[in-house]
Amino acid sequence: MKRIRLFSDGGLGGLVVLLAFLLFNESPLVGLDGLALELSARTGTPPPESHTLIITLSGADGGPIVDPLSRHEELLRLLARLEPLQPTALVLNGLSTGASLSPALRQWRESAAQWLEQGEASPEAERLLGGALALTATDTRLSEALAHFNPRIFLHDDSQPQGEPAVLLPFPAPSESPWLSSLPSPWQPSLQGQGALLVQMSKSDVEGPATLRGGVRLFYAEEEGVRPTLPLRLTAAHLGAEPEAMSIGAEGGVSVGNHYLQSDAAYRFLPRTPAAKPLQMRSNELLLADDAELERLRSRLVFVVDSAQQADSLELAREVESLLGVSGYTTVEWATWSRLAALLLVGLTLIVLLPRLGVAAAASVVMVELVLLLNAQLLLVLINGEWLPLLYPSVALLVGSLIIFSRRWLQQPYQQLQERYAALTQQHARLLLNDGKLEPAFVQLQRCQGSEEVLALLYEVGLSGEQRRQFALAERVFTHIVSLQADYRDAAERQRINREAHERLVLPGQSLNSMDATMVVAGEGLQNPVLGRYQIESELGRGAMGVVYLGSDPKINRTVAIKTLALGQEFEGEQYTQVLERFMREAETAGRLNHPNIVTIYDVGEEEDLAYIAMDYLQGEGLDYYTRPETLLPVSEVMGIIEQVAEALDYAHANGVVHRDIKPANIIYNRDTQVATVTDFGVAHLADSSKTKTGTVMGSPYYMSPEQLAGTKVDGRADLFSLGVTFFQLLSGELPFQADSIAQLMYKITNSRHPSVRKLRPEVSNCGGRIVNKLLQKELGKRYQSGQQVVEALQRCLKQGN
Repeated sequence: MKRIRLFSDGGLGGLVVLLAFLLFNESPLVGLDGLALELSARTGTPPPESHTLIITLSGADGGPIVDPLSRHEELLRLLARLEPLQPTALVLNGLSTGASLSPALRQWRESAAQWLEQGEASPEAERLLGGALALTATDTRLSEALAHFNPRIFLHDDSQPQGEPAVLLPFPAPSESPWLSSLPSPWQPSLQGQGALLVQMSKSDVEGPATLRGGVRLFYAEEEGVRPTLPLRLTAAHLGAEPEAMSIGAEGGVSVGNHYLQSDAAYRFLPRTPAAKPLQMRSNELLLADDAELERLRSRLVFVVDSAQQADSLELAREVESLLGVSGYTTVEWATWSRLAALLLVGLTLIVLLPRLGVAAAASVVMVELVLLLNAQLLLVLINGEWLPLLYPSVALLVGSLIIFSRRWLQQPYQQLQERYAALTQQHARLLLNDGKLEPAFVQLQRCQGSEEVLALLYEVGLSGEQRRQFALAERVFTHIVSLQADYRDAAERQRINREAHERLVLPGQSLNSMDATMVVAGEGLQNPVLGRYQIESELGRGAMGVVYLGSDPKINRTVAIKTLALGQEFEGEQYTQVLERFMREAETAGRLNHPNIVTIYDVGEEEDLAYIAMDYLQGEGLDYYTRPETLLPVSEVMGIIEQVAEALDYAHANGVVHRDIKPANIIYNRDTQVATVTDFGVAHLADSSKTKTGTVMGSPYYMSPEQLAGTKVDGRADLFSLGVTFFQLLSGELPFQADSIAQLMYKITNSRHPSVRKLRPEVSNCGGRIVNKLLQKELGKRYQSGQQVVEALQRCLKQGN
């Protein structure tokens, strides 16, 4: 599997998913799902009947009242107007009354007392004292008026809510709740600030509106248990239910008298539709209203507020309206598990799936998943009235996919340049591969990313290296392929095969005779090797100067014989360069020979440490097969073979080509057609090289002429001497010169007379014996001077009946 880089498509998707998991514990009602819940509630039609009335204390002109005495007097008139309307509860927000004196009243009293104690009488002191007495009298009347309202609740900026104390409701600890205990510990949602049970709340949570986005919190926690929140207490007051009459369900839901509030397991009320809009008035409007208009305000929950607290009171009234007139959602027990599963699905999509797809396919996948997630949420809402918070993973999917698509769009120019560069690099590598330059081709492909096209080219380079016996290179190529894609074709197996083949190779400095062959033809799992453009199929034979293979030319589907010479094993340094240049030159010259008794040479070349000649594949046997006593040919047939070889040599000598290594093994004879063909033109010049680096002499010393052994310049007559040795051996089954060492052999060839061939084989005619003797003359002048002379002598002898 490919590695995921940090800023790749999969890496960016992983970062989004990681962030989503880190924020997983955020309350769904405070986050995105809370916003969705709020928007969902606002799409419905609110109830026509409201239960709450908000009265903002104001002067006759409708503006705020600054003077405390005037504020209290206005409030007295307002309470007198409200009392006949029988409010279900009275909430005063931001108004200083009763036992909680206003800061202005306290200041007036303290200042007046100080002046009186000091005995200082002044108009200012009398004014303050008079104001304090008047405000005190008004405050007394105000306390008496408020006594007619029950329940009544006072909200101040610096104190706890006043009025009837709330009754503590015992409840089990969260660890005992099935909803919480079913969660794995890393994913238990953080309960702080969510209004969940038995959670320490801050002072602001208690004093401020107990609101949650999209929902209403029903309880807040204290050390002894839980208290109803102010919206729930006001709801109970409006319904006339005592706090003791409240009952709560183990899995959510609260009964307030005969009114049942559906909630989730954390006791949050999730409204399905918008609440009724609270009725709002100014105090001067109420004081001027007629009786019919006042009757419309009867039996409402009344808020009397200062203008500064109007917004807070409005929010509180809306929550009460939600609890009084709107049905609520429940949440499924497996809501958290479903969010976790959905987020895991989103992670797999962003990290694994989208990076493998094109833009169109990836967009389709994202749309399908979004539809599934949102429809699952919608169907539960419509069918069962259950709220399943799946907007969070949906938004994570949307954000992650947008980031991935944006990255692709921003990288398009760079990616196009990369693609063009990769295409040019691949073209260059293909040209190098076609030219047999495997190492440079591999270097070029290493710069490319592991696309399917690059892997295919690398695989070709690896196979070519294997076929050309460059096993170390092939192993490196297949190792690179495995690092890019471990399961690509059989790259891992080819890596092992080439490593083992490389370990079996003979080390430099070993003799050719110690080698299994000049190249590995077959092995377990190895590809058949190639030389140049020729495919090697099998081994045909071997000699002192190399190995002959059966091969094919795939371009024209022609079977060829390929003779290889491991020059790198036998020569080194400057000598190797000279020998190779001479071999190429003479092999090309021999390739221009066109004679029915000379093998056709198609190609000559060098690869690595091997020189090779591709020639026509001949049917038949080497004449060395017929040099054994038990396989000797008839004398007349031997003379016919020597005649054909002499004609071939005469043609070659006339074209300036000397064979230098005529011997039975270099003559292929087909008895069915009785055609003899001379091979290895252009190869035997290596016999003229003194010694190889292994200390051996290449060539066939038994067939060498005296002038070859003497190291003097040779011509076609040296080939005729070698032909005489071959003629002698084919007739008698023995060599004319034999010795126990090379030195003795060279001495005999140069100085000793050969035995009579007629004594070894009596059926040889006198003329046949004379032809052999003349071919084996040590002096050039006494030897036949051309192949044509040998042909004519043989023809005359054959006419005489051998």
